[in-house]
Amino acid sequence: MTTIIVLITAALLGLVWVQIVLLKKAFELAERAHAQNVNAALSNIVSKLEDRETVTYAFKAIMKPLAQNQILAVHARIEDDSAAVVEDKLEVLDSGFAWHGAPLPQQAHYDPKSGSFSFTLTSPQHVRLRLLDSLGQPIVVVIDEKKPAGTYKLKLDSAQTQDRSLYYNFNVGTDSATYDVRVGGAKHEEIAKWFSQERKRKIVAQVLDDLTKPQRIPIEHRLQHAAVDSIVRTVLQEQGLDMRYAYGVSPQAAQDSLKFVTPAQFTHELRASPFRARLFPGDPLYPPHELLLYFPEQQLYLLKQNGAVLLSVFVLLAIIVFCFVYTLRTLFKQKQFGQLLTQFINNMTHEFKTPISTIALASEAFKNPQVLDDREKVQRYSGIILDESQRMRQQVEKILQMAVLEEGDYDLSLAQLDIHEVLTKVLDNFAVQIEKRKGELVRRFHAAQSVIEADAVHFANMIQNLLDNANKYTRTTPHLAVTTASDARGVHIKILDNGIGLRSEEQKLIFDKYYRVPTGNVHDVKGFGLGLSYVKLMAEAHGGTVTVTSELHKGSEFDLFLPYVRAHSA
Repeated sequence: MTTIIVLITAALLGLVWVQIVLLKKAFELAERAHAQNVNAALSNIVSKLEDRETVTYAFKAIMKPLAQNQILAVHARIEDDSAAVVEDKLEVLDSGFAWHGAPLPQQAHYDPKSGSFSFTLTSPQHVRLRLLDSLGQPIVVVIDEKKPAGTYKLKLDSAQTQDRSLYYNFNVGTDSATYDVRVGGAKHEEIAKWFSQERKRKIVAQVLDDLTKPQRIPIEHRLQHAAVDSIVRTVLQEQGLDMRYAYGVSPQAAQDSLKFVTPAQFTHELRASPFRARLFPGDPLYPPHELLLYFPEQQLYLLKQNGAVLLSVFVLLAIIVFCFVYTLRTLFKQKQFGQLLTQFINNMTHEFKTPISTIALASEAFKNPQVLDDREKVQRYSGIILDESQRMRQQVEKILQMAVLEEGDYDLSLAQLDIHEVLTKVLDNFAVQIEKRKGELVRRFHAAQSVIEADAVHFANMIQNLLDNANKYTRTTPHLAVTTASDARGVHIKILDNGIGLRSEEQKLIFDKYYRVPTGNVHDVKGFGLGLSYVKLMAEAHGGTVTVTSELHKGSEFDLFLPYVRAHSA
């Protein structure tokens, strides 16, 4: 059986090892996929930041005034009362506006010298004129109301456009909000078509010139914290990285100098983060800076992503381990029971051998005519045969009774019982055996309430077995003490001896069926190993317990607890 156990153990350990390796590989693959996803997000973030800067410079170049206080462009949508719509583009020239497309029903003119803007309405219209920044956001609303037909002239504030990339937006129509010009995306190309080829070349040259300037601009001026935060958040959400994150910007030459750290408490973790990408890779002349990313809950995120697989593997492993442990436990119990059964058979053989031999010798004596003629010898040998036969009968009945009790095929004759009265009778009868060995049997009846519900016969047998066990395993002069005590639940009967004592591992087995404390090659202790097993079985049948406290070579104390009233099962 040992070989089988070793093989099963090796197979289980191998299976667990394979599962652990597979889990490790799966987790590594998940980490690798996560890293690729993060790196892709970093590349996207860096690209968007670079594109944003390029677009900003291009837009500023397009919208840069050709002369101080000059309006760059007007996108006009004109709708008269008959709902006829005319939409065209207006190009800024040195002296004013030039319309491309159908002629306008209104006249509009800007005088750069006086800084005035004039227009003529042929019919009542809603007019809006606003000052916009380089990103197309309104700064000042000059006029936003419905005007009757006529000619109007507005004085524009030259301080608004001085040294700034701003432009005015002019709308004529019934719903000014609908015709708001928003700068960005395809609108840049649309505006670019309004300018001449010469103007386009100037814009390109201006953009290239502006893109060389960032070499002298600090990174905290080249990037806007709000823009970085918005782009990082948006890109991570698009990549499906829905978890807490931290980011920062670090010069490659000085890792300790971090900018834009958000949140600030992850500065140390960001320096050690493997997720980093160079900012503005299309600008090789600019001192290299890196965008760093760190995810505080990355491990938890990966566990959640692979939670179903991990849980199923752990459940299967737990089931396999449980079955393995249960199988080993059963095998050990079977082996132990087999050993106890063999020991029981040996003890039973030894117990029966003596009376059988005695009966055989006594029977042989009757063949002698002289013995038959001696009446005294006949009675003596007849008495020996009878005593030994009764002894064998008691042993057999004891074995059969234990088998019946284990099957549960018994009835307890429960009645109100005074344990002190029963103990007195049992101890009086047992005192004879102690006196033969010149020992003592002390009684300490301290139970305040001594009446319980119990079976008198089985209770007396339990006490008899405990006393017999204490006497048999005491090799010196026996000194036994029987003490009673009571509490709120029931009574305790404690039997203390000065016997050989028990090891800790023996205390766990002493109440098992057929178990006997090993005594080596000396077989001076009679019995089958059924006495204490019977005590435990009957104590539990009464709703009580039996325990032992012992120390090797210093004796043992058995504590039999029985409740006042047995709890009847439904």
